[in-house]
Amino acid sequence: MSEKFKCARCAADPQPKHFGSPRTCAFTDTGAFTPDNWNCATIGVLMGHMERTEHSGDDESMQVISVPAKADDGYLYTCGWIVLAGYKHRGCDSSAMHVGDFWPAEPLTLALADRVIALYEAERIPAISDADAP
Repeated sequence: MSEKFKCARCAADPQPKHFGSPRTCAFTDTGAFTPDNWNCATIGVLMGHMERTEHSGDDESMQVISVPAKADDGYLYTCGWIVLAGYKHRGCDSSAMHVGDFWPAEPLTLALADRVIALYEAERIPAISDADAP
């Protein structure tokens, strides 16, 4: 991976053809979230699994994504939520938190984002398309 891209998804697709400018990853070299980002590919995959989005009049938005977990018996359950806040449902995300009932909110990390995406993909939990987005 290049120094500019901290997640493998951004490194693999640094500037899609329809983008006017290159991506800026939402994660630092330690895997911590940074608000200094633009169209991070990992955040984009997470947004594909969002359950709910809210928009304000000035193009600010909030997305909520369930964090799935799998019990020993194979049962899938929710283990908190990832809450993203930023510009519409693309662009810069100014904050990203993992929240739940039994622990204080904590900043999103690349490791958690990768685990959530991997479980969604392994369990074939479908992503929603832009046309289906609220």
